[in-house]
Amino acid sequence: MPRYRGRPDRYVAAWTQPDRVTGADRSVVIVLSTRGCRWFRETGGCHFCSYPLEGAGERVPPDLLVRQFERAYARHRPDGPHAVKLFTSGSLLDPEEVPDEALERILGRLARDPSVTEVSFESRPEFVTEERLERVTELLDGKPFEVGIGLETSDDRLRASLNKGFDFRAFARAVRRVRRFGGTPKAYLMLKLPPLSEAEAIEDTVRSAVDAHLAGCERVSVCPTTIHRDTPLERAWRAGLYRPPWLWSCVEVARRIKGLLGDRADVLVDTAGAGTPRGPSNCRRCSRRVARALRRFTVTQDVGVLEGLDCRCRRVWRALLAV
Repeated sequence: MPRYRGRPDRYVAAWTQPDRVTGADRSVVIVLSTRGCRWFRETGGCHFCSYPLEGAGERVPPDLLVRQFERAYARHRPDGPHAVKLFTSGSLLDPEEVPDEALERILGRLARDPSVTEVSFESRPEFVTEERLERVTELLDGKPFEVGIGLETSDDRLRASLNKGFDFRAFARAVRRVRRFGGTPKAYLMLKLPPLSEAEAIEDTVRSAVDAHLAGCERVSVCPTTIHRDTPLERAWRAGLYRPPWLWSCVEVARRIKGLLGDRADVLVDTAGAGTPRGPSNCRRCSRRVARALRRFTVTQDVGVLEGLDCRCRRVWRALLAV
């Protein structure tokens, strides 16, 4: 049996961060403790992900979900314009995770807040239905919203090896629905899927970003692989069979995607876990500096902040790409 670490009366995490969002330069991120990802419960989930274990693992009544949200938002809400990003370690649009009553009360609260410039959330494609999107647009009453989908790669064969459970066509259909209802679709892409070398991973992520944009995504979020506890990927990592990507690979991917897509899409780079053994890293001398530059790039979309970065370890990375 999975060991859930959350409680139904406590949110998982919340914080404020600089961000690239509509009408503001920062966002409040709130992770609610829910029953958890349905795909995880039914199939064991994606091979690299243990986020659902951070939740309660049981049905959480609407009142408790709303209370989680209110406590987190009251503690972290900044003065001035900001976006709000709601995560559940699963799909916000899945009614088994977030009952209609809770969704209505939370989104209604954000719709009435003039400081909120955008509401963002994540969902698997099967829950991005016309019915759910219509309800979201009604509740938000014209406020901009973003729907993120964990595509990981546009290569169906590679995605199937991760046990994602959907193909690129399902992703593209969900993107079209989001756009039809006036939302902003975002693709999450996983940099360095387990079967790939460092060089192959760079090519896959760049290609996938272009494919996601052609499918209709206006934002692409590059997520360098991090090692989650209690996953098949963690076992491979512990056995010395896998290393998370270099931060130099993140820089290369950001520069190449932005060079191809320009102002037609925002390119975001997640630096969670940067500089740690479980996350993307270079050497101790430069990991923090490179991660800071990537965060500045995400907010500004200026590739100039990535120029001039160098370190002795970059020669090691370049040699690795040639192998």
